[in-house]
Amino acid sequence: MFAVKKVLILAYDFPPYNSIGAQRPYSWYKYFKEFGLYPIVVTRHWDNHILNPIDYCKASTQRNIQCETDEYGTIYRVPHTPNMRDRLLIQFGITRFSVLRKILTAWYMFTEYFFPYFDAKYGIYTQANAVCLQHDISYIIASGEPFLLFSYAHKLSKKHSIPWIADYRDGWSTNYNNTKIETLFFNKIERKIISTASHITTVSPEFVEQFHAISNKQVHLILNGFFEDTPLADIQQDSSQFVISFAGTLYPYQEIELFAHATTLLPQEIQKNIYIQWIGLNFYMDQKQRVFTLFSKNASTYIQHIFTPRIPHEKVFELLQKSSILLLPASANHAQLYAKIFDYLRVHRTILLFPSDNGTLSHIITHTQSGIICNNSTEIAQALERLYAEWKSKGFVSCNSHNIAQYSRKEQTKKVVEIITTI
Repeated sequence: MFAVKKVLILAYDFPPYNSIGAQRPYSWYKYFKEFGLYPIVVTRHWDNHILNPIDYCKASTQRNIQCETDEYGTIYRVPHTPNMRDRLLIQFGITRFSVLRKILTAWYMFTEYFFPYFDAKYGIYTQANAVCLQHDISYIIASGEPFLLFSYAHKLSKKHSIPWIADYRDGWSTNYNNTKIETLFFNKIERKIISTASHITTVSPEFVEQFHAISNKQVHLILNGFFEDTPLADIQQDSSQFVISFAGTLYPYQEIELFAHATTLLPQEIQKNIYIQWIGLNFYMDQKQRVFTLFSKNASTYIQHIFTPRIPHEKVFELLQKSSILLLPASANHAQLYAKIFDYLRVHRTILLFPSDNGTLSHIITHTQSGIICNNSTEIAQALERLYAEWKSKGFVSCNSHNIAQYSRKEQTKKVVEIITTI
């Protein structure tokens, strides 16, 4: 009888922290065993009260490494200790010492890859190294960002002769947020580290060619997806209000302006019945303010808005199920596959995509017949009027989506396993 091969997963974001970045490695942890692999996760210790960016930086309440074993595998949770920059943020808030924090951010950026003393995440590497010494690890997979995890996987691979996989959730040196200095600095480090990876995986077709150019390696597409075996509550659409929801992160380049303007083109009767849920947007105060400003400027005074903090995933689904329409703002100039589309597919509610990204989002919505694609405010307003009329007459907006099983996280994990077992 052959021993089950063990996979070491390096993941900074991991439940109970509620983020898309946490759900991706958790899906591997949950399903690897079904496909003949035993997962061992090394992650940061997360508390349940991460409601804003300052909570994200705080020290873990648990100060010792915790080891948990369940029906899926083993998890090591490493305590987090904030660095000086984050301690300033925690003690004095976001408005004070902002210049000093920027200087410290630059300092850590240039030193943490070379000096463990300045690396607040180094405990993950130390524990991962201990796991490699204690267990017969066959493969390592690191999910970035933070891309320091790629550096850890690179070092562990070299030290213990274990092949590793680099899983990109976003760009590293190619990230749109980078300054020119950051791009130049990270590009050299990235190319050196990634050259040692056995395989590269990423979340979006738009990233595949980008990372291939950096590494000259084959890049495998592993979508995020949804947990198909997570039961949904029996919740119907709200028949008393026309509920429109947006869930998760709102990026600066997502053209929510089109929607805000479209609401001003609607009759007052419709405006008075619209109730918009911005699920989780309290975590991103700058984008919450952006939404406030947009709707104030466009004078959609009758529309009700509610903003929530980050909430448990099951509660997100409940709010989405009550909705008639789910908003998916995109960008014609910045194509990106937002993971929220898979949760939207899971609840079978009509998706309103705007504008067309001429890429993967449009393809998924067309292929699954799960929504409507609009390119300007007039088209959005016309779509809203049609959908409102249906809701008014039936008490709900119908959605006849299909072909969504391929987007389950279990199916995507199966692809990861196929890649791992070719090493």
